[in-house]
Amino acid sequence: MTILGKHGGYIRYLWWRWVMNFTNTLRYALYRKQLDTNTANIVAVLRTDGIKVAEAPSDKKLFDELYTTAHMSLREVWDHGSMSPKSYGLDRKGDRASLGRSERKDFLQVLTPRSFATDSIYLRYALQPEFVSIANAYLEQQARLRAIHLWLNYPTEGEAASTQLWHRDGDDFMNLKIFTYLTDVGEKQGPFAFIPGTQPLGRRMLRPEESEHGRTNDEEMRRVVNESDWMICTCDTGSVIYADTCGYHKGVKPIEGFRLMLMVHFASAKAFSGSELMVEEDHISRLANEQLSAIGVDPHEG
Repeated sequence: MTILGKHGGYIRYLWWRWVMNFTNTLRYALYRKQLDTNTANIVAVLRTDGIKVAEAPSDKKLFDELYTTAHMSLREVWDHGSMSPKSYGLDRKGDRASLGRSERKDFLQVLTPRSFATDSIYLRYALQPEFVSIANAYLEQQARLRAIHLWLNYPTEGEAASTQLWHRDGDDFMNLKIFTYLTDVGEKQGPFAFIPGTQPLGRRMLRPEESEHGRTNDEEMRRVVNESDWMICTCDTGSVIYADTCGYHKGVKPIEGFRLMLMVHFASAKAFSGSELMVEEDHISRLANEQLSAIGVDPHEG
C-alpha cells in the first residue's frame, strides 16, 4: 500500500509538473542558472525534509527596511488601541478561502495591503533573487509568487483551532512558503511547527485522524509520529524558514506576547486555489526577467 501510494504520488507530480505546468517547466529547464552553494544546500534540504531554517536573510539592508516598515504597521495597530481583527478590520481571511479554507482566524491579523506597488518593500523583499531561485529550483519550474502576508498572531482564549492544529495546505501539489520572523519567537509566542519528511514525495506517509476541516490535534499526531520528530521553530528576529506547507505543519497557539512574521508564498502558475497577488503596473519594467516571470509577466513579450 505504501509503495503504491508513493508511486501514485510521483505520477501525480509528473502530471502536475509536465502537463499542467508544461510551459513554465520547459522555460525553467531552458533558462535555469547554476545555483550557488548556499542556495543549492537549501534546495537539497527542502527535498529531503520539506523545511530548512536559515539564521538570517542574506540581504541585510533589505531586511532592515522590511523590519522598519513592518513595525510601523504594528505601531498603527497599537495606536488604534486594539489587537482584535474584528475591531481593527485588517483580517482578510474571514471573507475568502485563498489558502484553501475559509475558516475565520480570530488570532490573526493580516497587515499587508491587497495590492503592491513595484517599489513596495514587501514585494521587493519577496522577489529578491535568492528567494525566486530557491522557489524555481525546488518546484523545478518558473514558480509564481502567489501571496505576501504580514501576519500578526497573538494569544486568544480557548483551545487551539484552525491553523493552530496540524494540517496540510491544499493550494497546489507542491509549494514553498518563506517565513521571516520579525520578532523573537520562543515557545510561548506561537512558533511555526513542521513534521519533516511529510512534504509531497517525502519519506513519511502519515494518516492521522482528522477533523471535518482536515485538522489534527497533538494527541492524534503523536499516535503516528514521535513528538521528538516534530520541528518547532523557535528562532530569533531575522530568521528565515523555508517550508513546503503541503507537508504537515501548524502555528503553535501563542500564550504570551505576539508574533510578527512575513509570509511569502510561491506555487505553480496553475495553483489549485489560484493567486491573490495584485501588483500595480507602474514601473513594472524595472523588474528583472526572473522577477517578471514570478508575477506572471512574460519578459519576452512586448
